[in-house]
Amino acid sequence: MWMDGEGVVAGEGEAASGVVEGVVVGEGAVASGAVAGSIGRSYRGCFQHFQIFPALYEEKPILANRFSAFISRPNGKSYSTVLSAPSADDLKGVDKAAIGSWDWKLKERNCTYHALFPRSWTVYDGEPDPEIKITCRQISPFVPHNYRASSFPVAVFTFTVHNSGSTAADVTLLFTWANSVGGQLTGNHTNSKMM
Repeated sequence: MWMDGEGVVAGEGEAASGVVEGVVVGEGAVASGAVAGSIGRSYRGCFQHFQIFPALYEEKPILANRFSAFISRPNGKSYSTVLSAPSADDLKGVDKAAIGSWDWKLKERNCTYHALFPRSWTVYDGEPDPEIKITCRQISPFVPHNYRASSFPVAVFTFTVHNSGSTAADVTLLFTWANSVGGQLTGNHTNSKMM
């Protein structure tokens, strides 16, 4: 089964109802650990389903937890976007002067998500630069018959950038992460200005 910007495309013999063998489509592959804690990453590029403490998890994505891409070319053209497409509900009430000012303009139709646990990968074809293809690969530690080695809430992300344009491109990838255990469960993290 795979996802693209238009929605679910089910493989042969699979249900396209949004539920396949008890898995709710849209949550994506787990980005880390299987036992001691986990962090999920959705097909939309959102980190969600934080479960660092047993029996407690945070469902809602934290907007600051994203990858972004910045591309500039010698002719002065530049492109940028957050490599994530949050839902309209995720962006409701967001301060436009702060995180709301980020480039939330990813065109989902140019992105394809694939998952085959413990790996997943997203191809951003023409995002944000029409002549650049960025592939983000994720692998979660999973050692068969070894729950201890498989349970750490960690993941490895690698990126491949292909430039099909006729000019060189400077590509910068950025990863941002707010408080590692997130919102309401553990202290309601806040940011403040430094004087």
